[in-house]
Amino acid sequence: MRIIGILLVGLLFLNSCSNDNTLGNIDLSGSKWVVSKCVKDGQDISSEFADYVFDFIDGGLVTATKGGLVIKGTWSKVQDSGKTKFIINFANPDYFREISEDWVVVKENAEVLELSGGDSGSLTGKDILNFKISN
Repeated sequence: MRIIGILLVGLLFLNSCSNDNTLGNIDLSGSKWVVSKCVKDGQDISSEFADYVFDFIDGGLVTATKGGLVIKGTWSKVQDSGKTKFIINFANPDYFREISEDWVVVKENAEVLELSGGDSGSLTGKDILNFKISN
């Protein structure tokens, strides 16, 4: 009986912990996003995406708009080996191909989406892509 009580207290404790990094449950559609940081092969290329506004549309379409220019691609979220992956694919232009890959979701909430290249799930690697809600 004592073990059951300890287990119940432990479950209540775990259930009461809040986490703003809920993975895989945030609806990205309906909001406009901008790149806040982009590092590829250890080099900061954030300026390549300055002023682009990203719209992740239900059904897997993503658009990046800057002025009158609209670049279309695809996106999806999948579970792979216990990790949430965010897959982005743009065919053109060349610098958009730099962000076309399977990213591991490190942090996701209603205001930020932080992604890491590779399977490390860490923002200390060579490839980082971070989005934030557009103001």
